[in-house]
Amino acid sequence: MQSPPSYPREEKDTRRRNPNSLPLSTLGTMSPSDRSVTWTTSIPSTSEPSWPKSWRAYACWLGCFFLMFNSWGLVNAYGTFASYYVAHSLAGEDQLVLNLIGSTQSFLVLLFSAPVGRLLDAGHFRWVIGTGCLLTPLGMFMLSITTPNSPTAEGNYGYIWATQGFVTGLGMACYFVSSSQVVATWFPHRKGLAIGFVACGASIAGGIYPTIVRYLVTSIGFNSAVRLVATVVTITSIFSFIFATPDPKHNHPQPQSWRAMKTWIDMDAFQNKSFCWFMAAIAFLFFGFYPVFFNLEEWAAKEGYGTRSHGMKDFKFKIDDGSVVVLAGRDPIQTFWLLSIMNGSSTVGRICMAAFSDKVGPLNMHIGTTAVSSLLILLVWSFAHSTTATIAFCVFFGGVSGAVIGLPPASVSNILSNSHAGSELQRNAPTLMSTTSTSNPPPPLSLNDTNNDANTIATSTTDTPHPHAKLGQWIGMLYTGAAIPSLTGPVIVGHLISRYDNYLTVQIWSGVCLMLSAACMAVARFYLPCQDGASTIAIFKIWAREKARMAKGACGKGGGGIRVVGQAPTRVGSQAPSQTASTEKVGGVSQAPTRVGSEAPSRSASVEKVCEVEAESEKVTDVV
Repeated sequence: MQSPPSYPREEKDTRRRNPNSLPLSTLGTMSPSDRSVTWTTSIPSTSEPSWPKSWRAYACWLGCFFLMFNSWGLVNAYGTFASYYVAHSLAGEDQLVLNLIGSTQSFLVLLFSAPVGRLLDAGHFRWVIGTGCLLTPLGMFMLSITTPNSPTAEGNYGYIWATQGFVTGLGMACYFVSSSQVVATWFPHRKGLAIGFVACGASIAGGIYPTIVRYLVTSIGFNSAVRLVATVVTITSIFSFIFATPDPKHNHPQPQSWRAMKTWIDMDAFQNKSFCWFMAAIAFLFFGFYPVFFNLEEWAAKEGYGTRSHGMKDFKFKIDDGSVVVLAGRDPIQTFWLLSIMNGSSTVGRICMAAFSDKVGPLNMHIGTTAVSSLLILLVWSFAHSTTATIAFCVFFGGVSGAVIGLPPASVSNILSNSHAGSELQRNAPTLMSTTSTSNPPPPLSLNDTNNDANTIATSTTDTPHPHAKLGQWIGMLYTGAAIPSLTGPVIVGHLISRYDNYLTVQIWSGVCLMLSAACMAVARFYLPCQDGASTIAIFKIWAREKARMAKGACGKGGGGIRVVGQAPTRVGSQAPSQTASTEKVGGVSQAPTRVGSEAPSRSASVEKVCEVEAESEKVTDVV
């Protein structure tokens, strides 16, 4: 009776720690080929419920919703503020510098995504969210002080940019990454839906904040309206600070050194072609996405599909000296309805697309929605010559744009998971294909399984880091790389409007940028090592065909051949090993030394063994 092979102590300890490895008691009855790799399915463990039962999880869910509500929600609402500035406080300013206020907000939100994400990974969520709770309301309250309350008074552009653009933007930067990264710790099996709900905070705020400003400016003045907005921001931020906390069971690895470059930037990401192309796609996305939101109201007013000056009753403004200014029928933000419709449609799109992306794959969904949004801008918005067509564009573009701007984190998770799966498969496939048994083939890999942290696609007998261990860092790097495009895109569009006095430049710029973004996403999809199981099957076919080709050469020519696991290496004639040939490990199993002579397998036996492998390879090819 053959005794079980002995393993080094390190490997025994590794097997004991690895939950996906078989117990040591079964190793003695396993064949060497069975020991080489352990496959687990992508079915969630029945011991963990799909939905958490703690109320803290759902309180955190709402708290993260408000974090997004007060970050990108304020950016989405900037078009209404810009419309007021054009008509009143900053009437003489160029469109370029007006767009710079909103683009500064988005620039700061994206620029600090990487450091904020790394701090959250280390567990410093209280400091990060607390800083945002201080800066965001402070910036809005300062805006109400520095802006003149009279609609006829000229405002100071520098004060408005410093308060609304810079201070508020710094606070929103602390909210953005926190909103998705914290909630993901509570919903590992429903991560796509949880993040989709959180992302709806941006679109809902993009409808609520313009409505507040639009109605209150006409009754109590701009300053008081901004103070009320700041009050809403303060209350919701305090709620988020209290309840937006990660799952206590979540691990927060501490870096060895905060000064090390690898703590903030993972250079391995730039060796991943799929991630690099996706980063280029997000850069083009932010070049052309927010110019649509920033300039929609002004375009509608100029083309006559919205109004800022007709059909409204007179309203009064009280100035600090006690006098009252009456403006007859002048409403600078009548066109806010278009922005509200677009943001409202975006809410529906974010939820539906997030749920559907779990079925077809986040990156697949991202490619489709980005291409459709580009076509809507180029073919619908550019040829909209009526109010009805304008509203239709706002509805359809809003629904699609919700997925466009909300899916990057899920797409990065998709890329990271499949890159990890591809490397694991390529490392294990040679050993797997060299076995002589196909009775237990590995299960197919899935591109769409991105919301289960406990899933393992293929694991060897040694511990490997989970692919999502770098998720926060990669997402932060992605958005930080898009910071410059988010700053310069709206500014370039503002210059084009001022230069040519035509909003067709906005439509062409945004449409082409989004089309280039979709093209880069398609290239990133092409470089994925695993594509919904298809590439997994292709890899098995490649190995099977290669073995069959080599085996046919061995059978037909009587030479060549391949080494088969389980067969000791032999040489013929003068190339034979010495009588003291050392023990060789093949497939992780100690093999007895082979001596030339009667104990060594003959050349015909080797060819016969290769032919058997050829038959097995053909069977595997038929199966896959």
